[in-house]
Amino acid sequence: MSEFQLFQDDDGQWRWRLIAHNGEIVATSEAYTRAADAARGASEAAHAAKVASFTSIPQARAQRGDLANASDETNRPEIPA
Repeated sequence: MSEFQLFQDDDGQWRWRLIAHNGEIVATSEAYTRAADAARGASEAAHAAKVASFTSIPQARAQRGDLANASDETNRPEIPA
């Protein structure tokens, strides 16, 4: 089962990370000064993931970081349920 973990980094800042069912870290947050803010960020990320759509971005655009208007792309692979 996947889970979000809150932790304090070496600088005393709070972060969250998402651990996949296989134990791999698949996402790590920015730094927060308060644990409550990191927890809220994790909760918002979890909610966003539930309602997010999937968009495929051409490789050249992804490599240069040009993700603006990525939702205009219609090449959306089917995601298994």
